[in-house]
Amino acid sequence: MRWELESMSQAKLVRDKIPQIIRDTGAEPVTRVADVEEYRKLHHLEKLRTAKAVQRGGFADRIVWSGNAPTGGHATYVGLTSSA
Repeated sequence: MRWELESMSQAKLVRDKIPQIIRDTGAEPVTRVADVEEYRKLHHLEKLRTAKAVQRGGFADRIVWSGNAPTGGHATYVGLTSSA
């Protein structure tokens, strides 16, 4: 039971295409499909999504980010992470 609780704390509901995006980088994601009960527990995601949209904005402006302007002659790309 302890392992199950620890693994649940690291579990994250991700968008459908994320595993393939990870594979495209050469890594192999460890995934599983949540059962209905677990999905409901993880479904607080909608509240988090709404809060993040208020904080960071939505997608209505259709802005596409391609990285940052060159500094020192090289283009840079800064990966974004999410804590939610």
